[in-house]
Amino acid sequence: MSLNKKAKEKAVKELIIKAGFLSYVSLFSVVIFFLLLIRFYPDRDSERVIFLFALAMEVFSFIFFLYIRRIIGVLRGNPDVNEIIKLDGFLSFYYYPKFIFRNRKKKNPFIVPDDDEDDT
Repeated sequence: MSLNKKAKEKAVKELIIKAGFLSYVSLFSVVIFFLLLIRFYPDRDSERVIFLFALAMEVFSFIFFLYIRRIIGVLRGNPDVNEIIKLDGFLSFYYYPKFIFRNRKKKNPFIVPDDDEDDT
């Protein structure tokens, strides 16, 4: 496997993780704004502005969720380098927690490292 192919696979894997995180965040915001819509149903005129704002944000969050799922679908296919660059440019504007990309080495808790080599 060539070095370019490994770098491409690593970049695609990181982009899928970023997009997946954004997908969960946008789905969570759809639920939150739906709860706001239920809570601030416009019974009074003072709550109408909050209701309209929550409605607009829910529509935006749902459209963003669909767009992010489309991005994940493209990345899980066989994207070319230009698509990867374009999607990386789009996803670079959004925050994602850095702990997602930490290299975690799985350790067996039943194996104790042997520090004493001079057991005589």
